[in-house]
Formats: sequence, C-alpha cells, structure tokens
Amino acid sequence: MSELLSESFLSKYREIKHTPLSNIGEFVYLRTYSRYLNNKKRRETWFETVLRTTEYNIELGIEFKKKHGLNINLQDEVKEAELLFDNLFNLRTFTSGRTLYMGGTDIVKEYPLSNYNCAFTMIEKFHDFVDIFYLLMIGSGVGVRIDKSLILKMPNIRRIYLDSEYNEDIHKFMPKEYMENTKLILDDGNPSIAKIKIGDSKEGWCNALETYFNLITSPEYINIKKITFDYSYVRPEGERLKRFGGRASGHKSLKRMFEKINKVCSNLVNGSLRSIDVLDIATIISENVVSGGVRRSAMMIICDENDEDVINAKSKLYTIVNGNWIENSEVSHRKMSNNSVLYKEKPSLNKIKKILESIKINGEPGFINGSEAMRRKSTFKGCNPCGEILLNSHQCCNLSTNNLASFVNEDNNLDIDKLEKIIKLSTRVAIRMTLVDVELPDWNKIMQNDRIVGISLTGMMDMVNRTNMTYKNLGLLLKHLRDVVRGEGIKYCSELGISIPELMTTIKPEGSLSTLPCVSSGIHYSHSNYYIRRVRISTSDPLYKMIEKLKCYPIYNENGQSDENCTTKVIEFPIKAPYGKTKYDVGAIEQLELYKLSMINWTDHNTSITVHVRENEWDDVANWLYENFDYVVGITFLPLTDETYPLLPYESTTKEDYEERIKNIKPIDYELLAELDDDDEHEIIDKECANGVCPVR
Repeated sequence: MSELLSESFLSKYREIKHTPLSNIGEFVYLRTYSRYLNNKKRRETWFETVLRTTEYNIELGIEFKKKHGLNINLQDEVKEAELLFDNLFNLRTFTSGRTLYMGGTDIVKEYPLSNYNCAFTMIEKFHDFVDIFYLLMIGSGVGVRIDKSLILKMPNIRRIYLDSEYNEDIHKFMPKEYMENTKLILDDGNPSIAKIKIGDSKEGWCNALETYFNLITSPEYINIKKITFDYSYVRPEGERLKRFGGRASGHKSLKRMFEKINKVCSNLVNGSLRSIDVLDIATIISENVVSGGVRRSAMMIICDENDEDVINAKSKLYTIVNGNWIENSEVSHRKMSNNSVLYKEKPSLNKIKKILESIKINGEPGFINGSEAMRRKSTFKGCNPCGEILLNSHQCCNLSTNNLASFVNEDNNLDIDKLEKIIKLSTRVAIRMTLVDVELPDWNKIMQNDRIVGISLTGMMDMVNRTNMTYKNLGLLLKHLRDVVRGEGIKYCSELGISIPELMTTIKPEGSLSTLPCVSSGIHYSHSNYYIRRVRISTSDPLYKMIEKLKCYPIYNENGQSDENCTTKVIEFPIKAPYGKTKYDVGAIEQLELYKLSMINWTDHNTSITVHVRENEWDDVANWLYENFDYVVGITFLPLTDETYPLLPYESTTKEDYEERIKNIKPIDYELLAELDDDDEHEIIDKECANGVCPVR
C-alpha cells in the first residue's frame, strides 16, 4: 500500500460508494484517464487513479530532494500528499490530464516526456523532424514553427530512389531484442546502394528517419543513389503493444510515410526545402502516427505572415467532383495540423478583417501576436497546439488546474481562504512536474534552465453565476490569485534551489477535465442552463457496450450510419448548469473583454478562449482587435448561428426534458464493465482542438 498515505486516511475515501464525479464526468474519466489494470483484469477506479497520481507527484519532489541533498521532512510530505489526494479526489484541483493518465506508470519512468501534454520546436535542422516523430509517438502534441530564414540554412537534399522489402516470417525465429534497433547496411559491392533495416521500437523508427535524412543530405553519403527500407522487423498489424497499450499499426503506414516524404524531397528545385515542404514533412509524420492505430496527434503549424504557401496550404485539400467534396490524397496529410500566422507587428484594420473572413469561412489560419508574446516572454518562439503556453524551441508543458466553482459554498459565497490554500498547492504541484529529467538531452537542458509552469482555472463562469460576482470584482480576484501563485512559486523554487519560472499562470481550454465535475470550461460560459451533451464513442469500446446494456442514456447511430454498418455511436448526457448567463447571453465583445480582463489580471502566458461570433458582430470584432491588439496573444473565433443539424455536440433543452432524462440514469456497473473490458487503448473519437477538447490523452 501507499508509503505516504496511511490506510486510516485512505479508508475514508475508499469506502465512499459514489464518487464526486458527475454522470458525464465518470464516463469521461473511464474513457480518458482510467488505466487498465492487467493484474486485476479491469479499469482503475477514481480512487486508484487519484492515489497513483498523488504519489507520483509527491515522489517527484522527494526524489529531487534526495538527489540534491536537500532536507526531507517526511511529516510535511505526508501532509502535502493528503492535501493533494483530498482535493484531487473531490475535484477541486487537478494535475494535468496527461498526468492523470500516465503519472506513476513504468512508461513514464522509461519515457519521461510521455507525461507532457504538449511540446514546441522550431524547424532548424532535419533532426527536429525526428524529435517531432518521437514526441507524437509517445503521445505529446507538438507546435511547429516554420521560419523561412532558418530553412534556407538547412542542407540541400539529394534525389534518392526508394525501394522496400518485407519478410513477415522473420518474427518466427528472430529474438525480439535483436529487432528493436535500426541498422544501416552499406553495400560493399555497390557503393550507390544503402539498406535501412528499421528497428521495431519508437527509437528504431526515429533512428530510421534520422538515417534517411543523413543519407540524402550528408556529404559522407554523396554516392548513395538508392535506399532500400527493410520493414521485416516491424511487428505485424494488430499485435498488442505492452508498454503504451493498444495494438501495432504494422509496417504499411510507416512505409507510406517514407514514400510520401521521399516524394516531397524528390520534387524539390535544386534540392532546397521550401516552407510548404517543411509543413508537408511534419504533417506526413503526424499522419503516420495516427494511421492504423488509435493514437491521436495534435499539431499546430506556425508560419510567417508573408508565407502565402503555408497560409494557403489547405486550399487544395478538397475539390468538388460531380457536386461532391473529394479529398486530394496527394496532400491529405495537411489536415493533420491547425495552422496559425505569427504577426511581428500589428496588422492593419483591413488585414484583420481579411483574417477574420478566412476564419469565418475556413476556420483558419489563426493568428498569434508575436510582439505581445515576446513582451511577455523574451525567449518566445512559439506555443503548444492549443496556444495557451508561450514556449522556446525544445520546451514542453505540463499544467495544473483549479475548479473555481468548487470553492462556492452552500450560501453561494466564495471561500477565499480555502481557494488561496489550494491555489498554492496547485503551484507546488506544477513546479514539481518540472523536476523531471527528460530523455532528449537538448530538450532537457532548455527545460531545466527555463521551467515551464502553467496554473490554470476552470469553472470560472459557473462561479461568477453562482456568486453574482461582477466583472470588476472578478478582475480583483484574479489579480489577487495571481499574486498568490507568484508568491508561492518564488517561495517553493527557493526551497528547492531551482530557477523561478518567468511565467506561471494561464487558462487552458479545459474541455476534458471540466467534465469531471461538470462545470463550465476554462473562461467560457456554459452552453445553456439545461442542455444535452453528446459524446461519440466506438461501437467496439467496452464502455459503450456497458452503457448500451444499462439502457440509461439515449444512444443513436452516427449521422450517415445504419444499424448494419454503424461503427460510431452517439450517447446523450443531460447537463444542468448554475442559473445565470450562458453562451447565448454573451455577445462577442463581452467575451473579448473577458479575455482582456483575464490577460491583464491573471494570465502570464495566454488565455485560451473560443469567442462565438454572430453574423452581425464580425465588424465589431475586427474593430475591437485593432484597438486592443496589444492585449492579445491569440484568440480562436467560431461563428455562432441558430442553424441546427442532427446530433450536435451541444443542444439546449428544457428543465422538464432534463428532469425526465435524469430519472433513467443508473450508476456505472463496474462489474459488467470488467466482464466486457480488455486492455486495448480505444480511440477517443470526438476530442478535437476546435471543440476545446485536447486530442492528447
């Protein structure tokens, strides 16, 4: 049992029959954060996840102190563990979602970067593509900056003929350990031919990509005219992956990746990379990570404001044939990234209107105010895919969250003292996450010198509605809480003898974590006082099968699917929000002023917000952006219309309909789920950046 938490402490929580998780929260928890326990043949309970996560976070601090010869007061560590366990269990504070899923596992010990939600890199050398490949494979989202001036300095590429071979029988007699490493074999009889035997491991795949780039760029291999990829070591499609879960995608998606990258490299003029080629290579890599498996990848491409090729990269993604939209397979990989333009100076009003018109029609490209980002962080180069954390190249982020709504008491008053205490705890939790040494040396050096901390807030507007707090008082509260974070951060870093983070506060989208207590996400208002939240799930997922057998929620086939061919089901959850303002009561300018209020009073990095804009508001939004551009780092915009279509993710309903639906709700049947369950990692279908829900598990 736990070394930090006594049985007398834990028994109070283990014996609770009904967890604090909301109905949809328990479903999302089981789908997203609960790990399958092979030794018990079932998924974790909330109690077990909280215990694993708490011990992992506290142990990071203890191990760091041991390593650096710092005093360890075991009694203080126990108190810290009890405080974190209680407040995480009761949904007041959260580690990152990634830590909820990965923290304390053997995987994190072997691959420390797998505990980070997101990362960012400039493309300055070919090895940066290898880092992108590695980070995506271990489950991190990646922001990628394409700077034309840096691309010009990269080596020229030689055109190479590509061939392949595959012997599926080799696995029958070759030791697994022998097949994990990639091997370069040069042909003594013909110096123009090289063979790359791809190792069956993440490291092996990355080494294969790096070897390929070396062969086509290094003067050492100038005589090489043909590369043969031998995929025989790559385990067959469908074989279980023991460390990261799920099943192997086989060699076909990897083969397709190398063929597509080589095609890009073969079409270069004079062997020189262009920015659009960099985008293609990065998104081809992302496409491979997703193809054939259940992993999601989040990627943002950031380009210069004059880079028309990248800005218009998706213009040829679809064509109309006989009245139907047909995807262009030649560039289909480009859909893997969300694209944003970095502005180093304030755009003109006319330019802002053009930006918004493109966002209104196409959803992108987004924009980033580089000058304001640089003012906030002197080493800023880019950001994570959701855009709320300002990063240098080769940096990752792992954030913590606090549920403001949980600190409102029964009299609808905010418990400031308790909130302050937990905000301090959240700061320490986030700082402990920076104490890890990661496995990529270049990244580790930068991350230790510039520790990335991001303390976030969620349930904010539910709290505002319940307490009837004015925006003026909200600003004062946020300013005070930022001071609390800063003070605790300085104090704790001094105790640990580490550098103090330049920036400490943020607001992230919170689309997944906010569903656990069922509160408004981040800085957004709830959809409606009563609404239906629809969640998509694979028909092969045991969680769906359990819900279907209980018959406690309405379930429908996905649009366009029949009973005979249905692979995706849609489950409807009834949601009740605190009485007060909702998304439809708040105009675009009020949302923007709320963003500005948070940027002035709370946020050091950036506030992630999706501003919903009505048809008659776009000109007002353009004028506001022009007048307030110096307060903005990055904002997402989405048209708000009254149009409806079947099975919308969110749909308003009535109090009567809500009350009728909750009569049918039944508790999760964990015994039934265990009977149906397996250790496969099932795809999380409807997690998209655009929905405010990070696709990174």
